[in-house]
Amino acid sequence: MYQVDIIGYYLLENNPELAIYYIPMKPLFINSMSIIIIWSLSDFILKRIHQKNVHENKLPSSLIYKLIILSQIIPLIVYILFISMKIDIFHGVDMIKIIKFSGNMLNFFIMKIILGSLSFIVVSYSFIKPEVRTTIGLNKFPINKKAVKVFIITFGVVFLSLLLSSSSDQSNTIDAIYFEIQKNIDANLLFLLIIINLFTVSAGEEILFRGLFYTAIKERSNLIVALILQAALFSILHEYMIYTFVFAVMSALLYEKTKSLYPSMILHLSFNLIYYILIFLKLNKVL
Repeated sequence: MYQVDIIGYYLLENNPELAIYYIPMKPLFINSMSIIIIWSLSDFILKRIHQKNVHENKLPSSLIYKLIILSQIIPLIVYILFISMKIDIFHGVDMIKIIKFSGNMLNFFIMKIILGSLSFIVVSYSFIKPEVRTTIGLNKFPINKKAVKVFIITFGVVFLSLLLSSSSDQSNTIDAIYFEIQKNIDANLLFLLIIINLFTVSAGEEILFRGLFYTAIKERSNLIVALILQAALFSILHEYMIYTFVFAVMSALLYEKTKSLYPSMILHLSFNLIYYILIFLKLNKVL
């Protein structure tokens, strides 16, 4: 049963040429608005709790809004072009095809996760000033004993939390998404999407949550508040799992100790890879 909202049904009946764009792009739009709303509430609350001089912040609110909005424009443009090429709106509209397209978990997977994360990478490296990239930890890749030691400790704590939460109902809910993905696409295409996802999500989400949110919250409050709040934001957008909260805290600590986002990106990539391995083992009934 494919789910289409009331607005989607209305557009399908009265303006199918608009429904073609609205329905498939809805998950990406909701994701973008969620990020903006969550940051707006966080910024509003922090300003009233901590009376700090906002003019001294290296990541002012205006800059964060610009980065978020700019990074979300890229996937929107990409998807408008994609839909325009795939569906010819001038020679009739196959409404069933649209509904199936919008209800396909693969469509959600590509739009919300891969395109969204990739856009943050493009924006961070192409549109922001060098001093801002330095502020959010994109200026160096630390290779030293301290960084390796902190990474190993962080990896161990996160792996333990993954084992403890792997049998939860929330984990099973996410597993269902990948069952549907596997049913809808060729195995080779799924493998390609996972490889792309590993690198884009690992980098894109670390830039957003640790580079932007954690750094900005710390500027407006303190380290403890920044650790907890950015982890809460990360968890809200990741199915409310305890594991994601622990992961976000440890990733932020790794970023704090190394002053670089690259170790956190590697940590993120490592656990995304572990997660996909677990999914495939479950799909093939090995676990």
